[in-house]
Order: sequence, then structure tokens, then C-alpha cells
Amino acid sequence: VCFHLLTTPTFHSLPLHSPPEVLRTPLEQMVLQIMTMFSSSSSSSSSSLLSHPSTFLSLLLDPPEAATIRAALSTLEEIQAVVPKGDELRITPLGRHLAALPCPVRLGKMLIYGALLGVLTPALAIAACMLVRNPLLSLQFREDRQEVETARVRRLAIGGSCGKSDHLLLAR
Repeated sequence: VCFHLLTTPTFHSLPLHSPPEVLRTPLEQMVLQIMTMFSSSSSSSSSSLLSHPSTFLSLLLDPPEAATIRAALSTLEEIQAVVPKGDELRITPLGRHLAALPCPVRLGKMLIYGALLGVLTPALAIAACMLVRNPLLSLQFREDRQEVETARVRRLAIGGSCGKSDHLLLAR
């Protein structure tokens, strides 16, 4: 159980119901799970009609926008979790492994490749740091974002991030 203390104006500004999770979260993981589910089931005509993620997602009570689905599919093609084959998409072995991981697909790919290349510990450290929201970039500090970005650029200029990569700095 989690309790949040809110001021009265903040409480009254909240919507009565939150939007469905499918509209609030990235769709890449869900698309991979849909493709895994239908590729492993029997190839009957009803499952083949629903096997394309956009068809399946359009049947939801509150379907995501088509542009959001296209962006998710584009991301999955970019990281080679799915490949186009004719008019349909095929899930790759990498995509099957990513569908089983409870993390964003880009971080999942980094973890899988980190394990394959024998650098899992630094990959885990970087992934953990990337999953935590930076408190300096939260909404209440919106006016300070430019100052934070300036400090980051200054740190990069003096070589404070191990070869111009924030990720390598996080691993150390």
C-alpha cells in the first residue's frame, strides 16, 4: 500500500480516472509479447488475422493511436527484434528473449549483449542507472534543466565522463 500526501488544489486538479496503461506506457514490450503469443500458437485463420500487432491492439477498448503503434514497430525493427518479411513482421530470436524480460527493449538488448560478451556487471549497472529517473529533471525542477544540461556539457568538455560517454561514467 502506498499513500501520497497531496495539497487540496493538487488533489482537485487530478483527473477522476487515470488513462489505461496501454495509453500511458511504451508499446514495444506489449507488441513483442503479442507477436510471441501468436507465433507460438497454432496457425488457424483466426489467430493469423490477429497476428499483426496493430490489428490486435485496434480491438482493445481504448486502443492506442496508430502512430504510436507504428513508432513501436519502427523501434523494434531498428533494434532487430522484428524483421519485415513480405507484408508481415516476423519476430527474431532476439525479440523472443526481449519479450521475456521485464524492462524496456533497448535496455533488454543491452543486457543480453552484455551477457553474451561477458560484461554483464557493467551492463547491469548502466541499465539500473538508466531506469532510475533523474531527480534533477523532474517536473518541479523544470526551470533548472538548462543549468543541468550546461553542467553536463561542461563535464564532458573537461573529460570527466571517461571518453565522452555518460554510460561509461555510470559503470565506473
